[in-house]
Amino acid sequence: MLRTLGLAVLCLSILMPFSIVGQVKNVTNTDEINAKIRAEGMEHSKIMHTMHFLTDVYGPRLTGSPNLKAAGEWQ
Repeated sequence: MLRTLGLAVLCLSILMPFSIVGQVKNVTNTDEINAKIRAEGMEHSKIMHTMHFLTDVYGPRLTGSPNLKAAGEWQ
């Protein structure tokens, strides 16, 4: 029992530094990915165009109205 516990502690102490290095490298990669996502959203976003069509062009959409049908068919 004590021998097994000692072996487990030894294995963990050997493998722990590799685990930490992998996490640090992954954090850097995550930061790069977040920066790319943020840049894409800020530079190529079409949300204002989409919101313009749904609010200004089609306007209020009451149940059964032509605007509701047109907004539902909009792509």
